[in-house]
Amino acid sequence: MKRRRKAEEVSTLRRIDLQRGNDVGPSLVSTSLLNPLKIIPEITHMQGKRRLRRFFFAEPLPPKGERLILSLSESRHLRQILRLKPGDACLVTDGSGQEAEAEVCDFSLKGEATLKIRTSRQPLSDTACFIRALPALTKGKMDFLVEKAQELGVNAFRPVMTARSEMKFNRETQERVVTRWQKKAREAAKQSGSLRLMEIGSVLSLRDVLGEIPAEESAVIFHPSNESIPFSVWVQELAAKQDSKLRLNLFFGPEGGFDEKELEAAKKQSPSLILVNLGPSILRVETAYVGVLAAVRFLLP
Repeated sequence: MKRRRKAEEVSTLRRIDLQRGNDVGPSLVSTSLLNPLKIIPEITHMQGKRRLRRFFFAEPLPPKGERLILSLSESRHLRQILRLKPGDACLVTDGSGQEAEAEVCDFSLKGEATLKIRTSRQPLSDTACFIRALPALTKGKMDFLVEKAQELGVNAFRPVMTARSEMKFNRETQERVVTRWQKKAREAAKQSGSLRLMEIGSVLSLRDVLGEIPAEESAVIFHPSNESIPFSVWVQELAAKQDSKLRLNLFFGPEGGFDEKELEAAKKQSPSLILVNLGPSILRVETAYVGVLAAVRFLLP
């Protein structure tokens, strides 16, 4: 009776594997049922093919054969979270497009990891379109906005204080928050495989940000009004220019949108300011933000 039940189990597993397209022989199925430890070498082999994990180094990478010391936070992640040990391979980048394969050498008494550069890789070329994301300071959503901007390859990020912003920062609080955003960006870069860390600026008012934008750069506010042009038209016009030095400053409003008086003042201050309409639907800040950045990054050169 037991033998018949075992044979039925093997047959069932074999049939399921064939349906899934896995040509697993009966010998592997039967041995895994009788002794699961026999398939551990297969699992170990698959683990050995996992992608190398990436770590950030705050200075230019040294040449092949030289060594570097990771920061304590990166070292803890390497040793305590990922469980890498001396002899293991990893990737290291300086956040500006340079990347190298490295080997873990040892750990200091403080826990700092020493890496030896094995091979350097070609640096990334700059993308044609430079994007600066300028979202209105919005309570409870800034970490998410930082993360998605980094994942989508945004070059620079600066929160903007608007008339309807729900958050207020003093200097001390702002420094602490910007440090947290930088950490979020590094984590997002690791997850997405980005080799460039976006620049994160401190919070400024809409007036001050517009005053910093050079005349040759494009400033765009996403806001529904009679003066706004459709998003599709705006993107098509940009793509048709084929400008290799295109630099975009994209402003996203808070919940409820920009204040009308604020917009009027912005248009007077920056006559070349463009208003773009995202359609009839009322979108959440994060929805409009991710949608626009993704479309611009993938549709423009």
